[in-house]
Amino acid sequence: MAVYTQLSKSELIKLASKFGLKMHDFKPVKGGACNSNYILETDCGRHMLTIVEERTEEETAVLAKLLLWLKKNKYPTTRLRKTKNGINYETYSGKAILVKKYLKGKVYDVLNAEQIKQVGKYLGHLHSVPLPDFLFDSHYYERPIFLSVIGKGIDLEYENWLKNRLKYFDKFLPRNMPRGLVHGDVFGDNVLFGKKKLKAIIDFEEACDYFLIFDIGMTMIGLCMDGLEIIPDKARALIKGYQKIRPIKKEEMVCLQLFMEYAAVRTSSWRIWKYHIDAPNPERKNKHREMMAIAEAVRGMTKKEFLKTVFNQSRV
Repeated sequence: MAVYTQLSKSELIKLASKFGLKMHDFKPVKGGACNSNYILETDCGRHMLTIVEERTEEETAVLAKLLLWLKKNKYPTTRLRKTKNGINYETYSGKAILVKKYLKGKVYDVLNAEQIKQVGKYLGHLHSVPLPDFLFDSHYYERPIFLSVIGKGIDLEYENWLKNRLKYFDKFLPRNMPRGLVHGDVFGDNVLFGKKKLKAIIDFEEACDYFLIFDIGMTMIGLCMDGLEIIPDKARALIKGYQKIRPIKKEEMVCLQLFMEYAAVRTSSWRIWKYHIDAPNPERKNKHREMMAIAEAVRGMTKKEFLKTVFNQSRV
């Protein structure tokens, strides 16, 4: 079971000092599913201290390098602060600690089409950033641990469904699609706005070297749906914004529906593992079912219907 870290003021002061910060005050941040977060008020302004709960030290080292890579390539996201010794992260009780400059902005539960168009543009920008050589070459949700639920009897119908859908993807998911640097988890809580303008896409824990069209599909799930329906004006806004930066290839358009379904299936497997095995949460015990329903709704669309909804065209 995941154990989230509660730190005292004195412990936070000591940790902040390792990053060259004199802490005056702090506030725990609620809501993180994978990390423990604290806002620090310091002599150098406001910072976010993150205790990485679900990732290894090696994985955190990769994330830290990626944040520095994004800064080098002028991509707008949170900026990492190094320790006084020039190290990218610290450790505490066997867990990695990151400190980032606090980025002020607003998160929306539901984005309108104009906001989503901006997200599409930022996603296209990300996919145009040169791919570093240190990223993992598979998505985090593809790890075998998230399939440990199969055979557990937690939700037998779901477990059988998951097993069958993954067999299908093993056979039919295209592996020759364009790859690059993907975010992997662009949902509303990872998109930060100013008054009307997008400021940054944040939280790159799932970033990897992966299929670009998967990232578009995941973002469509995160931002362009109302229940089980893809909202046409939102989906088209995402695509329009994206293609201002990077044109989507015809072969990617053809398989977007399949990758969107695949993203929902993999997200469902993480959710059931998270809320039934790693950190049981009765209030979220059916969250995997939500993604299961989305996957089935996407799969149930005809190719013509999907292309019309997303691209406003009946064929590629």
